[in-house]
Amino acid sequence: MKKIALSMAVLLCLSGITYAGPIQVENVSSDAKWVAHVDIERFISSKIGTLILEELQARGLERKFAAFREVFGFYPSKDLRSITLYGDEYRPHKGVVIVKGTFNKEKLLILIRANDTYQEQTYKGRTIHKWIDKNKEHYGSFYKDDMIVVADNEANIHKGLDVMDGNSGNLADNAELSDFQLAPAGTFLLAGAKGIGEQTAVPPKAMILKMADRLILAVGEVEGNDYIRVVLKARDETAANQIQQILQGIIAFGTMMGEQNPQLAELAQAVQLTLNGTRVKLKLTQPAEKIFDFLKVMHAKKQQKK
Repeated sequence: MKKIALSMAVLLCLSGITYAGPIQVENVSSDAKWVAHVDIERFISSKIGTLILEELQARGLERKFAAFREVFGFYPSKDLRSITLYGDEYRPHKGVVIVKGTFNKEKLLILIRANDTYQEQTYKGRTIHKWIDKNKEHYGSFYKDDMIVVADNEANIHKGLDVMDGNSGNLADNAELSDFQLAPAGTFLLAGAKGIGEQTAVPPKAMILKMADRLILAVGEVEGNDYIRVVLKARDETAANQIQQILQGIIAFGTMMGEQNPQLAELAQAVQLTLNGTRVKLKLTQPAEKIFDFLKVMHAKKQQKK
């Protein structure tokens, strides 16, 4: 089941954009510090999704997905519907993953049970599958035939199941991430985080995050136009002004890149930045084709550097 999330993560990284429909807040713990939700179905049906998948298929993705289906019993771009991730700490690979889709349950269980470290546990009447891969423990459970819950440790898998069963508080009780539930129409990537500036692991270069208390990100598409919405809530108004100034500098730099990167300059010129008290809001809306062309150019530049 780890490979399910990994496969989709690869797809999301390649595309740079995905889709998140209304998140089921009842499935996310109330003590979550960060949450991300993507909806594969809406991404596939969007204009940007169509363009990206056509490009990836031209590069052999169809063949890779077909091979994936032979091994795991489902086709990532057709059988996966949504992925929700959340955690109560900022550490790599720590948290809960909820995957919805059409799965070949028996085939997946055969693969998991083939692991020499496999163990089967029971928690409140539910079966939990445990295995070790690359010296890391993994716990998974079929909450329903079309819903898989995966976690990095026993406590998190128990918490995840308790929340979904209604035996523990959910995201509706988390006032600090209340904005997370108010996604604009057509949103296809939704992410939220709180207490960011308190984290010692924030890289020195990410000074904006050091000055921020909360972050909400929404990416989506309406009538063929893609949009990005970012809301940063600073710890105070002074920090908010500093965040705005840093973002203005980044936007200005992008605008000056006209000759070297006209696509980037055009997008930078279209960014709208506003400040309201402790909240800094960034908004960008462009046709899907322009976003797609920009992603292709950036990918080509990255390949050239390699």
